Amino acid sequence: TSSSTIASYGVSCVQSFNHLYTFLQNPDCIFQDQVSPSAVLDELGRFRVWSGNIGALQEGPASLDYRLRDASHVRQQVMKLLKDLNIALQEG
Repeated sequence: TSSSTIASYGVSCVQSFNHLYTFLQNPDCIFQDQVSPSAVLDELGRFRVWSGNIGALQEGPASLDYRLRDASHVRQQVMKLLKDLNIALQEG
């Protein structure tokens, strides 16, 4: 939608990382042999570094949205990749 921002997709990814981490921490979780909670935390850390470095979670003039305001095709591609990451995390 037109009100969607890179930041909103990025925040959704952080939330999905946190939900997956919480889910995997359950002692009854049968998927811990496939994905460890610590691996999810490591990837969340990498995502936070990446997003912090480029302003993907920021609003306003410091945001990646603002920097890409004249490159809508790049902005749309970044949002698509974040949406795909979020879906993968939710399916995890």
